[in-house]
Amino acid sequence: MSSRRQRGRRWWQSPRVVVAIVCVDLLAVGVLVYALTRPGDHDHGSSRVVAAVVGGDRRPSRTATHASAAPTKLHPHPHVVVPATSLPSPSGSRAPKLPAGAAQAVAGSSPGGQGGSGGSPEVTAGGAALGPEARASFARLQNQIGSQARISVAVQPLGQGPKQVFGSDPPMQAMSTSKVLILSALLLDKGGPNRLSAEERSLAVTAITESDNDSILSLFADLEADKGGLDGASTYATGLLRTAGDDHTVVSTAPPPPGYATSFGQTPWSPSDEVLFFRALTLGCVIPRASVNYELGLMRQIVASESWGMGSAGFPQVAFKGGWGPLPGGYGVRQTAIVGSGSSAVVVSIAADPATDFGTGQAVLTEIARWLHAHLRLRPRVVAGCAG
Repeated sequence: MSSRRQRGRRWWQSPRVVVAIVCVDLLAVGVLVYALTRPGDHDHGSSRVVAAVVGGDRRPSRTATHASAAPTKLHPHPHVVVPATSLPSPSGSRAPKLPAGAAQAVAGSSPGGQGGSGGSPEVTAGGAALGPEARASFARLQNQIGSQARISVAVQPLGQGPKQVFGSDPPMQAMSTSKVLILSALLLDKGGPNRLSAEERSLAVTAITESDNDSILSLFADLEADKGGLDGASTYATGLLRTAGDDHTVVSTAPPPPGYATSFGQTPWSPSDEVLFFRALTLGCVIPRASVNYELGLMRQIVASESWGMGSAGFPQVAFKGGWGPLPGGYGVRQTAIVGSGSSAVVVSIAADPATDFGTGQAVLTEIARWLHAHLRLRPRVVAGCAG
């Protein structure tokens, strides 16, 4: 009976054939799974889509067909964890290296400068702060301002480089820029900021950062007490100008006219002569280094209400002092500043003499400062020494 049943079955119904077919099927499935899951896809003409996670946003990006990169591992959280970047220590900054024998970096400045990107930029022996294209550009600025103001710019690198003057160079009244000169004289007389009384230090802050007239008058009274009165104090301050190389400017002793508070504010002081003094001051040629640092620190803290002009043009570092007051036929507005840091710094004096009114003068100086921001070449230079 069993042999008849066996003879009645078709060949594909044989148990051995069924087992063989199942084995072949299982083997095919295994080969397919291996082909789909092995690392590295070498099929020509095909590509893999890998989920790219950037800032938590998953976006598909195609990987080349012959790429052999390791499989991408996605972070289980919605944001990618980026390894922390090691920031260099201050001692490892890329500050320009001055040649052997050159003076040290400017007092009160931060390391480095704006002399270029990547590596340590070369220190140049000199070179102007404004390139040859600045003349034509300044003429266009003058035409733009027109009759609103008569403008002037004087500029010189803190390091080696020529002084440049654009527009007029009027011996206009020093106004409140003279407060830096008077504070310098008092610091020299007293022996530095640590020798000032607590009250004098408080007055120095408001005199420079807020341009407070009563504060500078109180400080000048202390200088007068030490130097025998108005003439002695003014002569002492004039001596600082001589030390800086200015052989003609004399600090005024005339009574202030209506609208003014100080005698020394009436001193005729041209933009180019202010550059001469502020440059020598910053180099440490006029008063000791500790006093320079103290004074420049105050000039970097000008209050917001007086930070138009050089304080609003976007310079990464600027120490400045402004002055303003009525003039015959208009209003005088001026600022002198040290722009930049280290061996890249530049000294600038700008003026509207006169402008039609104070508001116009502020706006004009802001336009000049923006023009300077576009044209100043803040690059490392050999730092100039003091004459004598």
